[in-house]
Amino acid sequence: MPSILSTWSSSRAWEELSRNLLDLSILMVGMTVAIFGTVLFRPAGLFDTVWPANAVFLGLMLRNSRYAAWFFWAFAGALLLAADLMTGVAFMDSGWRTIANLAGVGAGYLMFSRVDTNDIQLRTPGSIMYLLLIGIVASFVTSMFAVGVNVAAKGSFDSHIWFGWFGSGMVVNVVMLPTILSAPALADFRHVFKLQPPIKANFFRAAAPAFSVVLSLVAAWYVGGPGAMAFPVPALIWCALTYSTFLTSFATLVVTLCVTVAIGAELGIYAGALESEHYINSLRLGATLLAVGPIAVSAVSTAKNDVANRLKRTATHDYLTDALTLSAFTKDAAKLLYHLSSVRRSVAVLVCDVDKFKFINDSYGHSVGDQVLVAFANTVIKNIRHTDLFGRIGGDEFVLILSDVQKEEAEIIASRIQKMFANEAIQISDELVLNATATFGGIALVQAYSDLMHLVEVADGVLNRAKADGRNRIMMSDYHQVALLSTKVPTRVV
Repeated sequence: MPSILSTWSSSRAWEELSRNLLDLSILMVGMTVAIFGTVLFRPAGLFDTVWPANAVFLGLMLRNSRYAAWFFWAFAGALLLAADLMTGVAFMDSGWRTIANLAGVGAGYLMFSRVDTNDIQLRTPGSIMYLLLIGIVASFVTSMFAVGVNVAAKGSFDSHIWFGWFGSGMVVNVVMLPTILSAPALADFRHVFKLQPPIKANFFRAAAPAFSVVLSLVAAWYVGGPGAMAFPVPALIWCALTYSTFLTSFATLVVTLCVTVAIGAELGIYAGALESEHYINSLRLGATLLAVGPIAVSAVSTAKNDVANRLKRTATHDYLTDALTLSAFTKDAAKLLYHLSSVRRSVAVLVCDVDKFKFINDSYGHSVGDQVLVAFANTVIKNIRHTDLFGRIGGDEFVLILSDVQKEEAEIIASRIQKMFANEAIQISDELVLNATATFGGIALVQAYSDLMHLVEVADGVLNRAKADGRNRIMMSDYHQVALLSTKVPTRVV
């Protein structure tokens, strides 16, 4: 019979293997779509104008460091090699081009590994400059490896080949990477297109920047000429001031790829203006660098919004427990209760505190008391919905407003919080582990009542009765059954 240790080690190994297999599946899908989709659908004769595989691989590694493992590199190299062979490129040339692509990805990854996470996610004003610099270096490394085979075969350096590789690398590194790096996690993706209430009330106002991008592309195609390349820039800046970094980056990516494909395939607004491959590459780089402006504006706007949100959160949330402060809770609760009462929805108001908190402070010190409060608040926050309100109204006293619940549902939520907190071991020191409990008292209303202070006072009275009967318990009453309504307020139990 295997030992417990060997069984545990085996389970950990299987867990690690399953996680790696999941990561490999994600990488396989992303890289396969990026490589073979490009091979199958790019215009015939287009020399590496759009080759997103490098940016996809680099972006995935930056979002998840596990993708930097050797077997991911081997898999990516095999895909790149297979895609080149599909296009009829000789095996030796395909191998060298694969090495060139992986070398550029490696150079970009090494440089990004020295950059702060907020810069990688395009959340700082200077992040676009890091992206531009690293994109230039990675494209340079790729192009130097790519022309190496030409130098070895002919003994001469072909600047046109080098410039073509460098220009196409810049397109994907500077334009495609921002979309990959700023994309939200899958769990948060449903919130990407969620509009704020003032904009939601006017859909056309929300859609206007995106619509202006489409109009600018139509105008560029109709007017023609190299200068038309800049037509979408004002519309993209409007997007940067309105939408998230991800949506702005995606719009910029679409515009730049449209312009780049038009250049490389000799289509659209640049038909007849292509005098040489060098001119094509020059226009390609110009289109790429024009995309830097909107992305930079979006990064600055994001950084500004982050600072504003942090300041707002500091003003509205308790510094220790992250619960709403008394003033913020009073304001938000009044709005919530008014809304629930106007639509005749149910609500539950609970007042809760940590049992024997004064004894904990006196026996172990205020720092330990703070740890207990943080543990309790974290437990509450994990078990309530985003539509509920949780505020700190005193030293160890908190209030919960659960919207659209009945008495039984409120009791279930409170019971779950109570049990999780009672079972949590609070590590005070290497030798000391503390367990604490909490008591809940509250009221449930079939139809919400908008007088917040009165409801909290009634719930506080129920809490006092609960603590008088014994701590570490929950007492919920229907609003019309509470004796406090007769103005008989019991003495506060400490």
